[in-house]
Amino acid sequence: MVVGDNPSGDILPQALAENRNPASPLNINKIGRKSRYIESSTIQTQKEAKDYATYILKTSTVLGHIINFQATLIPHLEVDNIITITDEKYNYYLEEFIITSISYPLGLGTVTINASNIKELPED
Repeated sequence: MVVGDNPSGDILPQALAENRNPASPLNINKIGRKSRYIESSTIQTQKEAKDYATYILKTSTVLGHIINFQATLIPHLEVDNIITITDEKYNYYLEEFIITSISYPLGLGTVTINASNIKELPED
């Protein structure tokens, strides 16, 4: 729940964001409601409140379910790129993941990539 400030009006801008995506292991039906209440004087409209609530929900969901792996250097990869992963051990077949971070070695070696499964993100 995000609540803003509207000094010129009687109604405060507010918005609630919930993860109801059935594919997400962190959805409200599987783990219950985990509440977070945020007040911000910089939020002046309903749209800003909704956008910020959605942003906080997606950020929390991504951080709650990250995989990491090592790979050879792929210079064109950047944070927020979408990659596909196939891995028989984890039953991934061309699963789409969003890259959340990349750690490069100081010298030669492999990079460490952290990513989150896109289908597990909350639906808009």
